[in-house]
Amino acid sequence: MFSKRIISMLVVLSFISQALVVVDRDSYSSVVVEDYSILEELYGENGARSRTVENATLLKDIAAGNSGSNPQSFFAHTDGNLYFSAGANACYRSDGTEEGTVSFSDGHCTYFVSLGDTLLFAKEHETYGWELHSYDGSSEPVIVKNINEDDSGSGDGISDQNRNNPLFWPISVKDEFVLFGAQNESGNIELWRTDGTEDGTYMVKEIDEDGSSRPAIFYPLDEERVLFSAQPGTSGFELWISDGTEAGTNAVGTAYSDGNYLVQWFTKHNDIVYFAGSVGGGGSDKKALWRTDGTADGTYRLTNASADSSCTVNCIDLQSPGIPLGDILIFEGHSIEYGQEFYKYNPATNETSLVVDMEPGSDDSQISIKFIVGTDLFFTKYNDTTYAVKMYKTDGTAEGTSEFFSTSEGASLINVLPGSSKFNFESYLPNFEDIGLFIAPRESGGGKEVWVTDGTIDGTYQLTDINPDGNALPNDGYIAGGNLFFSAIDSEHGEELRIIRNFTDFTPFKPSYSVYENEVLEPITFDYLEAYREEAAYKGSGNTSVITPYPFTSSEDH
Repeated sequence: MFSKRIISMLVVLSFISQALVVVDRDSYSSVVVEDYSILEELYGENGARSRTVENATLLKDIAAGNSGSNPQSFFAHTDGNLYFSAGANACYRSDGTEEGTVSFSDGHCTYFVSLGDTLLFAKEHETYGWELHSYDGSSEPVIVKNINEDDSGSGDGISDQNRNNPLFWPISVKDEFVLFGAQNESGNIELWRTDGTEDGTYMVKEIDEDGSSRPAIFYPLDEERVLFSAQPGTSGFELWISDGTEAGTNAVGTAYSDGNYLVQWFTKHNDIVYFAGSVGGGGSDKKALWRTDGTADGTYRLTNASADSSCTVNCIDLQSPGIPLGDILIFEGHSIEYGQEFYKYNPATNETSLVVDMEPGSDDSQISIKFIVGTDLFFTKYNDTTYAVKMYKTDGTAEGTSEFFSTSEGASLINVLPGSSKFNFESYLPNFEDIGLFIAPRESGGGKEVWVTDGTIDGTYQLTDINPDGNALPNDGYIAGGNLFFSAIDSEHGEELRIIRNFTDFTPFKPSYSVYENEVLEPITFDYLEAYREEAAYKGSGNTSVITPYPFTSSEDH
C-alpha cells in the first residue's frame, strides 16, 4: 500500500508541475526537479536490476565424482571452440554444450595458437618429448616436427618454461605462419617459425649466437610485424621486431643510449604500443613507461625513476600495464611525492600526471586495476587498518573517482591470480567493455562467488551460487564463441568448468523513471483521503513505514 500511495502522489505531482522529463540517476541528465526524494524511494525499492546475464551452469562433469578435472591452459580457437587441458590426462574442446565437450587427444596440452583453421599446440610425444603438434579437427593430432633432435631423440623442443607460461605462447601472423620460441639439441631457445608443416618449420634467426635469446611476450605491432622480448647476450632483455624473416628480425631502438634490459606489459593505444621497460642501465629494478611505433626514433621512455635524485620530470615507477581509458593511458605507479597511486599519460600533450591522491601525502594507496565498463575504470583499494577491500571507479579525473562497492571488513573482494600479469578473469581488457565480473563473498556471507556489474549500483549483484556450503573459488576465465568459461569448485563435482552462455550478447540496462510533459493520460481514480486515513491509523499504532536499505554503499548513490 505504501508504494501505491507514492505512485498516486507522483501522478498528482506530474499534473501539477508538468516539468519532470526523465530522471536517470546514473548520469543525472535531463533532471528538472528540486526534490526527487519520492523517486529516490522508488529507485531504492523498485529499481530494476539488470539480470540479462545468464547464470553460470556446470559445463560437464569431466572427472566423475568430487575429485574434479582441474581444467587449465584455456584457448579460444578460430573455430569458436574453447580448447583446454583437463589436468594431465586429456585435451578437450568445447562448443559450449555438454555433448559438444569432448576429448580430442590424450595427455596434457598447452602452448596453443591458431593457424587459420588449424590448431597448433604442444604436447608430449611418446618418442620425441614435448614438441609442436597440429590438429585440424578431422583426425588425431600429429607432430609437426621433432625440433630438438638430441642424442636420445627425446629432447623437448618446447621447453617447460615456454609451454607453462602463457606470456611465452606463440603468435600467428596473417594466418600464414606462427612465430614461437623453441630450443634445439644444444638447449638454446631461439626464434622459430612454422606453417604447420615439417619443411616449413625452421629457426628464423639465432639472436644470441653464444646462448639462448629466449624470445617471449609476442605482441602484434601491425598485420605483418610482431614485437617481442629477447636477450641477445648477458646485458638483459630488449625490444625486438620480426616479420618472420631473418633480415626483418632486429632490435628496435638500438640508437637510444641507456639500454632497455626489460620488456613486458604491451598495450596498444591509437596505433602506438606502450610497454614496461627499464629506466636505463642493467642495475635498476624500476620499471618505466615506454612507447614504440616499431622504429628507433619512435621508441623512447616516457617516465623516469622516482628514486633517482636527479629526476625532475615524470618521476614515476610503473607498477602495472598501461590501460587505455578514453584518450589517456592510466596505470598504477609510484612517486616519491604521492606514493603508489593512479597516474595517467596523455599522448596529445605528452604529459604524465597524478589522477588522484587517495592516501594523502606519500603513503601508498594499495590499489589494483580490475576492469573497464563504459568510460570508467574499476579497481580495488585495500585498507591496511581495517583490512577491508573496497571497489572504486574512476574516469581518469580526481572528481570522477569514487567508492562503488563495499563488503564487510576483512573480506577479500577480488581473487587475484598469483603471478599472473595478463588480464583474464578479473579483467576483460580490451576484450569486453560492457560488463565487469568480479569475485566477492556471497550476499549471505561465507565463500566467494561471481558477481556482475554493468557499471551501476542496481546492476551490481551476486550472479552465481555454485558452492553454498563452501568457497567456489572462481578462476581462470576465458571467452570463446561468445561464451564465458571459468573453473569453480562445488562439493559434488570438485573443480570443473562452468559456463555463462551468450556472455558477449549482454546489453546493460539502466533503470530510469519517466513522466512526459503535456501527455494525455488515461484517467486514474483513487481515494486520497482514504489512503491518508489508513496511513495515519497505521502509524498511530506505533508502526513506521520503512524502505529497506540497498546493501551497497556508494558516495554517488548517496
